[in-house]
Amino acid sequence: MSPGGSGPIWNIDFDTIGFGWKPTALLIALTMATPISFKRRCRALLFGLLAEYAFILWSLGFFIWIESAGLSLVELTPFGKKTAESFVNELRLQMGFVPPIMIWILVSFNRSDATLFANKLNYRRTLGKNKLDSTIEREAINIKRNWAQRH
Repeated sequence: MSPGGSGPIWNIDFDTIGFGWKPTALLIALTMATPISFKRRCRALLFGLLAEYAFILWSLGFFIWIESAGLSLVELTPFGKKTAESFVNELRLQMGFVPPIMIWILVSFNRSDATLFANKLNYRRTLGKNKLDSTIEREAINIKRNWAQRH
């Protein structure tokens, strides 16, 4: 910047709705719809929002750092610039749903929930298998009965 206050100016187009509001709304909706106790839900919402905002601030800093290469404030190799631009594009595409879902999973559930879910899943599989086994056994009995009646 020159002594007169003039210098290079760079405009960064930034979608605040897709970058901040949608991820926050998704995280709040997922957390409030999670079937856990109210105390755990409040704690998950608090830590989830803190993590979400930390991620948003990190992403904003990363975007500004990448854009500063256009002003020659940061020197990037052609490979580094291409890699950073690809990362920025992926981040812009997935910012609205991937980080909030990952944060929601991390702050809302614990090991006992995972064990409970696995047990319920195994119970349903076993229950379905037992129903299938009993259905096959009934069909076999009916086939034998029909065959015996014909002969």
